[in-house]
Amino acid sequence: CHLVLQWGSKYGVESGINLKQLSEELEKLRRKAVPRRVLASKILLEYWPHGLCLYQLAQIDCYLLVYKPKQYTWLASTAWNAKHEKQVLHIEFDRFASNLRQDLQKFYLSNIHTFKHPELSLMICRIQLFDHSKSSIEKEAHSHDSPNSDQNGKFASRAPYYVAFPLNAPYIIHSPESDSYSQLILQSIE
Repeated sequence: CHLVLQWGSKYGVESGINLKQLSEELEKLRRKAVPRRVLASKILLEYWPHGLCLYQLAQIDCYLLVYKPKQYTWLASTAWNAKHEKQVLHIEFDRFASNLRQDLQKFYLSNIHTFKHPELSLMICRIQLFDHSKSSIEKEAHSHDSPNSDQNGKFASRAPYYVAFPLNAPYIIHSPESDSYSQLILQSIE
């Protein structure tokens, strides 16, 4: 429920209630021990009926990653320097995310969300790539280079890819996928 309150303060609530009312409603639902599905439906249908933004979706994914870790599998890679010695990574994450976004957006639209794990010495990066759907590409081809053709296009989202950087360790922990999207992300990180 803390995410919902955070979103309410940042984006407002489409149903028109204020933050105090939202907090009170959520507390009542929590006291009633309302099932999570019912709570999720209320949040989506009443508070944000037009949908959540990418930032909100990324926060949900990252919350699940932290608090339901058994749903995820990981691979680890070692960082090596030019002398073939293990190299501890010292990363400035804002700059890292910006550079990664610039590199990936040469090929795909992307959404990158970074956060520090609340308990572990770990920085985590959630990366999601988006493709133009086939129908939107065909529509663009027939639009005679209309400047607005891209604004109405549809996008297909790829499953989020996660990369975790333990602080003061020479390792990179990442999602186990090995498709071309995942390979592009790992190459961009290198």
